[in-house]
Amino acid sequence: MYFKSFPTTLWDKKEMVDISRRATILNKVKGDPYGFVPYTVQDGDTIEMIAYHYYGDAELSWLILLANDIIDPYEDFFKEKGQLDQYITNKYRDEWYQKVLITGKASAGQISSYDTTTIEGYNEHFGNTNFRLWSEDEIILRWTQNQVVPTSADSYLSEPGAQFFETIKYYYSKNNPNIQITPATQIKYPSGEFVPKYIYDYEVEENEKKRNINLISDIYVNQIIDEMKTVLND
Repeated sequence: MYFKSFPTTLWDKKEMVDISRRATILNKVKGDPYGFVPYTVQDGDTIEMIAYHYYGDAELSWLILLANDIIDPYEDFFKEKGQLDQYITNKYRDEWYQKVLITGKASAGQISSYDTTTIEGYNEHFGNTNFRLWSEDEIILRWTQNQVVPTSADSYLSEPGAQFFETIKYYYSKNNPNIQITPATQIKYPSGEFVPKYIYDYEVEENEKKRNINLISDIYVNQIIDEMKTVLND
């Protein structure tokens, strides 16, 4: 329903919906302390489910996108763990490939004795048949967590030492997490004064910030639908 009122435009000789013309929420709603209702997204919630439970109509999910300035739900809406893990894996796949796979680094910055330029070679486990092969997605996710992939009781494949494979987003002060520095700057400070924030932990924290959203009060729904149609078709 959100896109039904959007005008179309020509792009590459094709008629497409012009999503660049986003409607703005009524100023009256913004100024009304009761114009929005806070909501905490629960695991398993989808935008459509929230719209159905609050507005009685899943097609009004666009109101939630509008109220929270969400353009791309895949990027901007809260994800439960399985979705988040896959999102992180996809987001950092190219970075992992560039920093780890094609470099031939396998353990603590050492050049491996096997071919790491293919996922098959990367999965060689020193002749040990007791440990299963790991998928590319699993290895990438563990890399973002600065975790190792075990191949035997005392051997590891893809040990992503942060100092070599750059799995650290930034360092933060133990006394004040708001004080953040880059990995390159960290060496200038006493050991232990700053703590590393790994890629995975960073993405988890960013995702948690998306739990708290605003729902437009249902008393304004019809008014906003009419206003949106007017704005989009001017």
